[in-house]
Amino acid sequence: MSAQPTSCDNTWQMELKLIPELVPAPLFHRSAHNILKKDKRWNQIREDTLVKVDSRCRACDSDQNPHCNEIWKYDDTEEIGLAELVGFEILCRDCHAVHHIGRIISLRDKLMLEKVVSHFARINEITVQEAKTLVSKCMGTHAARSRRPWIMKVAEHLLSTYPDLSLLNTGAQRIFPPKVRPESISTGA
Repeated sequence: MSAQPTSCDNTWQMELKLIPELVPAPLFHRSAHNILKKDKRWNQIREDTLVKVDSRCRACDSDQNPHCNEIWKYDDTEEIGLAELVGFEILCRDCHAVHHIGRIISLRDKLMLEKVVSHFARINEITVQEAKTLVSKCMGTHAARSRRPWIMKVAEHLLSTYPDLSLLNTGAQRIFPPKVRPESISTGA
């Protein structure tokens, strides 16, 4: 197995080639891709990343449907979490779907979810049941992370190459509060 990622919550004992990484809800749509999409700056990041890996998926080595994925490191040890953009990688469409399986779950398409979970299992050489258990653990981590406020930061080595990524640096001036679900709002009654 690959030594790339280890887990979405750093508690799994095995090394996996590919893991789900669910973005904390307060940070939904706050990414380099969303801020720079349809822009020459994002295209440059994507092209640079594709060239580095010969357009091959980091997890399965496929050269089909390459997607440029942001690599975020989440530090949730303090009251306010820190999400740090630390790099970019290429994932094929199927591996990218595994990585962002929370989005797939939100679509409520059972057949698509089964396909993505099967791909997750196959890439990591684990059973579908083990894959489902790991997804469930990631969902738990996601739920906990979504209940806290977050700030965002871009690693210095990325800023030196792509200065426009500084748009993502929020620092203490911009804290993204936890998302409150409508059903959890008290009516005061």
